[in-house]
Formats: sequence, C-alpha cells, structure tokens
Amino acid sequence: MKFEQQLALKTIPSWAIHYLNYKKLKAVLYADSEHASNRPVANGTAAEEPAGKYQLHRDGSKVHSHESSDDDANTSYKAFRALFLGEVDKVNKRYVEQESESSEKLMTLKAQWKPDMPSESVEAWKADFAKLLRQLENLSDFTQSNITACRKICKKADKVSGQPMTLSLWPLVTGLRFAKSESDEALLHDARAVWRKRAAVSIAPAASSPLESKMRRLTPAVPTVSELDLASFPVGEISRVWVALAEDGMGLPIRVPVIVAKGSVEGPVVGITAAL
Repeated sequence: MKFEQQLALKTIPSWAIHYLNYKKLKAVLYADSEHASNRPVANGTAAEEPAGKYQLHRDGSKVHSHESSDDDANTSYKAFRALFLGEVDKVNKRYVEQESESSEKLMTLKAQWKPDMPSESVEAWKADFAKLLRQLENLSDFTQSNITACRKICKKADKVSGQPMTLSLWPLVTGLRFAKSESDEALLHDARAVWRKRAAVSIAPAASSPLESKMRRLTPAVPTVSELDLASFPVGEISRVWVALAEDGMGLPIRVPVIVAKGSVEGPVVGITAAL
C-alpha cells in the first residue's frame, strides 16, 4: 500500500484539513521537476552547464555537487518549497492550538474532582474526561502521522530532484513545536493516570446463591444475521454475531463468526479475514 493511502486511513476525519497535504506536495514536486528539466535554451542550443555544479564519479558520470545543490533546489523547486513551508506551518498551528487547549482542560478537570461529588456530577466529569482522552489520543496520532509524512515527502524530493533537499527542509520541520516537543505524549500519560485513578471499574457484588452465580457465568447467545449492517451496532463496544452465508443440504445455515469493534469516534472501516 502506498504511503498516500496509509496516511488517508490514519487521518482523523474531523482534523483532515489540518494534515500535511501529501498528495498536493507530490504533484507540485513533479511539476517543478518537469519544469526544471525543460529549462529554456538560448539560440536553439542547449545551455552550458555552470562550472562547479557537478562532480565526476570514477566511471566518468556527472552528479550534482552538494555545494550547489541547495542553490539549485531553491531556484528550481520554489513552488514545492513554498508549499512545503506553508503545510508544515499549518500542521504546527493545529498542534499548538490543541496542545494548549488540552493542557487547560486537563488542569480544569483535575481541579473539578472532589471525593464527595454526587453521582450525577461524577458521571458528567467522566464524560468530559473521556472526551479529553480522545482529544489527546487524536493529537498524538496526528503528530506522528505528520512527522512521518514530512520525512517521506523530503525523501521523495531528494529522489525526484536528484538533490539532497532534505538537508535544507528537514531542519525546518524539526525546529517546529509539533516535531520537537513531547508535550502531547506527556499530557496523554498524565491524563491516563488520572483516569485510572478516578474512573476505576466497579466490581459486581457477590452472588447471593449458587444458582445466581451460575447464571452470571452464562454467556448470552450470539445472534445470527443475514447481512452485516455496521450502523446497527452500538458505539464504543465489541459485538459478536454469526453471519449466515448460505444453507446446507439439510436447510441449516452455513455461518461464519464476525467480531465488530466499533469505536466511539468516526474513522476508517477496516476488515480483517482469516481462513484455514
């Protein structure tokens, strides 16, 4: 699978406009490359190659020297470079905005917690904290996906241009907060620690009789369906069903087991199959 498709699968739908536009960057890179290879010539003859622009290999082939590569990249790939700078700045602004907002929310929720809060307030606090956790998880995924996208497009620029453009582009990325800060991971770690402490899972009371205890251990029957309607499954839960594909010679359904893990936030649908 191409990286462009992998990035699309990892993209958080509601954050999509804030991601590095890898597809557009690649298109502009190829357009600049084509433009660079079709430079105008004077009097119908090929322009002479400037001195000092190339180095010779032992086999006599010529390659761009590192000394002139940055100059070539800046003059021949202006559109790509300008777009790249705009895209990483866009990503960084989103990161800074979400990091600041998440940090303030975490501090507020920590201060709001009281041991003697009524149950209604506890449930409301848990709901707000669950939203914060999703926001921080999204921020972490967003950061890693965009750092990878920046690295990939820089490598592609090196390959397409034949010049070490990463030498000038990558330091611009690592100088931005989204690439050099680990604040999002620290916030997520802190939030998870608070969640584990405040939202402990309650344990069901002991059964009052052996019969009741036995009934609790019984697993509910797994339903059989004729089609898989994802919209009918509950959000934030794991559901199990049998899907009837056909009937055997005795008229009994031929079924396959299916597990549907439906997240609490919108995202891509991924199917995994296994066969013996």
